[in-house]
Amino acid sequence: MFLGTLVNHLPLLTRSPCGRALGVCVACIVAAGTICAPVRATDTVDAHAVDALMLRLMSAYSVPGAALALIKGRRILLEKGYGVRDLGAHAPVTTGTIFNVGSISKSFTALGIAQLVDRRKADLDTPVITYLPELRLSDSQATQTVTLRQLLSHTSGLPPDERWPGHVPASREEEMREIMTMPVTAKPGTQFQYCSRCVVLASYVLETDRGPTLGGIHAGAHFRAAGDDDRFVRPGRTGAGHRRRPAISA
Repeated sequence: MFLGTLVNHLPLLTRSPCGRALGVCVACIVAAGTICAPVRATDTVDAHAVDALMLRLMSAYSVPGAALALIKGRRILLEKGYGVRDLGAHAPVTTGTIFNVGSISKSFTALGIAQLVDRRKADLDTPVITYLPELRLSDSQATQTVTLRQLLSHTSGLPPDERWPGHVPASREEEMREIMTMPVTAKPGTQFQYCSRCVVLASYVLETDRGPTLGGIHAGAHFRAAGDDDRFVRPGRTGAGHRRRPAISA
């Protein structure tokens, strides 16, 4: 809700003559606080309006700390930290604060799949079993028909996150066994059900193509291309590998 509301306000905070909303990268965690770190902005951003909006939204959604970047093309128009990253020590959020990457890793998986499609090594509408012949779902028909597009768009028919066990398996083998036992609760392609494990399943197609070191090759490559050498993503998961622990886990 916090991020969605912020994105909806972006066109009001920019002075772009073409009226296009700027790209936004936001890391937010856990009651609003002081503004930290100097602003770096051009005259295309109303920095005071951004500050007012961030502090209002942080208060409304009980977010103690957040980092914001507004990006247009290849330029960072504004980069700033708000609030605190540690409620006990009151340590401020800065532009260098590391946050748990969380579900942003889904974007890396989708990008990797799109790159396979561009190289004609995968097709979004081909059944996933073509690339993962060991796949067996609890519904035999779904096994034969579910596609990469459906996994990435949360329409595979596998249940939403709240229906899955809270403990996440530590290995691919355990995860595959869990996926195979979960009920298929809708016909593939007919119903949206937010399913994190479905994106993990799609990532196994990347592992098949690129080998087991998905973190070093996949997400790590995208972070390095962006010039970010202080990346953090959860070890052992999609885009695994980290340099140091994040200040805040989301």
